Parts: sequence; structure tokens; C-alpha cells
Amino acid sequence: MYRSDRHAEGEHLETQVNRNAEVGDGKPPIPQLPKAKLKALSAVSPARSAAKLFLYFGALITFGVAIELSPSWPVQLGFQLLMGLLFAHGLELQHELLHRNMLRSSRLSRLFGVLVGAPMLVSFTHYKIQHLHHHRKVGTDQDAEIFGYDASQLTTVPGFVARAWNLSRIPAFALTLIGIAQNSYPELATSKRLKSNLRTEYLLLGALATAGAVAVIQLQATTILNVWFVPWLVFGELFHFLIELPEHIGCDRSDPNPLRNTRSYKTTAFWSYVANGNNFHIEHHLWPSIAIHNLREAHRYISEARAEHIETSLRAALASVWRATRRSNKELHQS
Repeated sequence: MYRSDRHAEGEHLETQVNRNAEVGDGKPPIPQLPKAKLKALSAVSPARSAAKLFLYFGALITFGVAIELSPSWPVQLGFQLLMGLLFAHGLELQHELLHRNMLRSSRLSRLFGVLVGAPMLVSFTHYKIQHLHHHRKVGTDQDAEIFGYDASQLTTVPGFVARAWNLSRIPAFALTLIGIAQNSYPELATSKRLKSNLRTEYLLLGALATAGAVAVIQLQATTILNVWFVPWLVFGELFHFLIELPEHIGCDRSDPNPLRNTRSYKTTAFWSYVANGNNFHIEHHLWPSIAIHNLREAHRYISEARAEHIETSLRAALASVWRATRRSNKELHQS
């Protein structure tokens, strides 16, 4: 529905603009962005993109060295926390790359997308096909995200904590890998090219994870444990959960209008950078071609349109999610 020319070959930027008639009853009405404005906001900035990737990989090396050279375990744990935060940020860069909001080249987008997703074992191609499907189907019963969070699993504190660490993603990854090895692919992988890309990426990630696990268990390679596994499993999944959670839970998931089914929130410059603009999620669903660094400018259009879910902070957004899950649980038990 709200797709850009960078989402599918042959589509033009104009096709994404303001299809009010396709969005439920049109209330609140979708804000109108002039085509020239949309084109300007959608321009890729090569210098900014290069700087973001340089900062990511530079921080990856810096935190890795700092973890190994830490004089005490509290200091080491602090750097592992920062590494986990960086891994979560990497998945948000992967999100930007799959939309081709960062790099124009599809090959470079995939190359860097694979690299930034590898620390948390996320296939770039799998994320891409599932996420673009989510953009087309959000607000319908066909919506499904690769990082979907079921509100029914978040209604208790133990459930919330268990879902936040998301360790179930490891067996899920293994099952997908085994399926692909047996020529059983995710449903949305409908072309030979997508299947080939998925096979390559999952085999690569599987080999990486296996080599890391063997090195830790058999060779007592504590560097891999300290620099990769602990930051990823103790901190990375939790931070990514906090980034993704406010997007849609507690909104009207039966309405295709992003002004109703999606949440945006204001936050600090630091967290917005870590989340890579994901706090401007309504704006992203309305105009997915808009470059991440321009979503803040697009925010005023949805404020004027009276979007239903705009929060004043990350804390307020998470509180809104918690209230919604508790309310859902209460209604479930009353029915």
C-alpha cells in the first residue's frame, strides 16, 4: 500500500503518495505530502550513510578491544552492554538498508545488510521479504513480522521478561536453517533468486554460529564468549525488544490506516540514533521511502493530522504498550 520505488522494481515514487481511498474510512485523513517534497525527503545521502556505517564498524572494533582489555568484570560488563546496544542498532541499520534508504545499490545494501545483521543471526533477505510484506499488510489479518511480538505473551511480568530476552529465536533460527537445507523455504520466498539468497545467508550464519559455539565449548575461546555471545544474548535481544515493541502493540491492528495502527514517540537524540529513527514509526509506514534522517521533518505532518498514538517519550510509549496488554488480558479473562 504505502510503497516506494525502492521497494519493488518498476514502481515509481509517485505510487506511494496519499492513497486515501485505500485506507479504511479515511479517518483520520492521511496527510498530503507534495510529490516534490516527498522526493526531496527521500533523497539518499551517501556521506551520511558512509558515516553511519563507519561509526558502526568502528564502534564494533572499539568495544571488542575494550571488552578484552577491561581491568575488572564490572567494567567489562559495561562494555558488553554497549556492544549489545550496538548489535541492536545494527538491526535498525539493516532495516534502513532493506528499504534502500541508506544505499542506492541493491548489492551493497545486501552486503552491508548481511554484515550488520550477522551478530544477532538475522538474515537480510528473510528480514526484507517479511518486512515488506508487513508494510503491505499492516492493519489486516495477513500481517506478519519477522520480529513480531504477540501481546498475549506480554500480559505478565515473567512473560514480558521472557519475551524481552527472546531466546526462542535461537531454536527458531535453527529450524529455519534446517528447513532451508531440506529445500523448505519461508512462504514469502517465491522466486529462485530469493531462495538462493536465503540459502546462502542462512548457511553462512549457521556456520558462523556453529564455529563460535564450538570454539567456546571445545577450545574455551573466551574472547568469542565475551565479545559476541554475552553482548548478544544478555543485552542485544533486550535492547532490540525495547526498540521494536512500541511500534504497533496497543494500536488498532484491524485498521489499515497507519494513523491508527502505528505508534510514534518523541525521545532523546541518543535513543533516536540507536533506534535509527524507529521512534518515528507512523511516518515510516506512511512514507517508507523517506530517508531516516528526514523522518523528524515528516513528523509535523502526522502531528497536524491528529494521529492517535503519539507519545511524549520512550517511557510513555512502553507504558502505553503495558496498559494495552493488561487491558487485553483482562478482556480475555472476562469473555
